[in-house]
Amino acid sequence: MILVLGTICLDRIRKSLEAGRGLLASSAYGVSSSETAVADSVLTLGGEAANTALALKTWGASVMLEGNNLLPGAGNDLLQDWIENKDVEAIAPFLPVSDIVFSYDGEKRLTGIRELNVEVTIDAQTLPYQGGSWFTADPNLGRLAYDAVRNAEKAGMRIYVMDFNQFAAPIPKGSYVQTSTNWVGGANDIKKMIAWVEKKVKKHQGFTVLTDGPRGFVAGSPTLPLRHYPPFPAPLIIDTSGAGDVFRAGILYGESNAWPIQETLRFAAAAAALSCASDGATADVPDVDQIQAYIAEHPEVAFAYGA
Repeated sequence: MILVLGTICLDRIRKSLEAGRGLLASSAYGVSSSETAVADSVLTLGGEAANTALALKTWGASVMLEGNNLLPGAGNDLLQDWIENKDVEAIAPFLPVSDIVFSYDGEKRLTGIRELNVEVTIDAQTLPYQGGSWFTADPNLGRLAYDAVRNAEKAGMRIYVMDFNQFAAPIPKGSYVQTSTNWVGGANDIKKMIAWVEKKVKKHQGFTVLTDGPRGFVAGSPTLPLRHYPPFPAPLIIDTSGAGDVFRAGILYGESNAWPIQETLRFAAAAAALSCASDGATADVPDVDQIQAYIAEHPEVAFAYGA
């Protein structure tokens, strides 16, 4: 079982008529997403936890989703209903909405979690922790997420934290750690990325990955030499929202199936690339066969990950 804790919301994805600099300037001057001129918009299930959990469930993993604005245990019903119906109107009344705005030249801006109408409806003490299973969380639920990480560690779970970059964020020894250059810097600079990952590996003694969007990622652990991995080319880029969440799901899926790490990394990277071909990360999740076929279509990239 993989327990996924964190943000669950609706993503309102908008395509702006402004160029990136204009979009960022609007943000700096306090112009809300709803005030930005847009060509179109799409509403879909989103949030880091929902994106990751839905991918895992689509691939047949045993998953439990817990997060904001849901009663304890209701996350899996939400996932199943979304897989079967994708009915936005049915879930819209009780989920907060995050605005994600893309400029026509590729810049992105989104509503921060603190601006959302997030209701914490669960208790970190009563989550279904299972020793030996995986637990993963993003930091957006604040102290609840931190307490849950500590409880999961006490229960003997394997820990995977995403974007736990805050000074007070608990990262138990041996945890898997993932974040992106959007949060910690080093974009398009492999040397800086390797230095950042090396520091984290030494500190936490676990697998660490730093993603850099279409430029690939750096990963390593005490037993896996640190290095840069090339990206799988996205066949179509409509929206990159949630690609990192799908990448996390890919790592968890491979690890839960005891795959060799190179196979796991290939699967995660290919899944993330394919997820960019639709609006949001939940509109059209590629299945396992599609991901494996896509890896086979790019043997030169797959070979670069090692045997």
